Amino acid sequence: MEGMVPISTSDKMYQRFEEEEIYHIRYFNLLLNNQRYKLTVHPYIININETTIMTQVQENIPTIPSYIFHPQHYI
Repeated sequence: MEGMVPISTSDKMYQRFEEEEIYHIRYFNLLLNNQRYKLTVHPYIININETTIMTQVQENIPTIPSYIFHPQHYI
């Protein structure tokens, strides 16, 4: 799934993300994925806003196999 962070909340939100970590994200908007250049083939995107709550998952999560991912090619 693709996501968006509006500029009004970007500074606050980006400081909370760490690479290679997993987060539980609540209270976001679900929008139609009608963008011209889609990063995914999913019909929806999530839009993080001021009410979004993100908590880092502390449990050990099994690795997602790479064969599940299907990146899009753009020409």
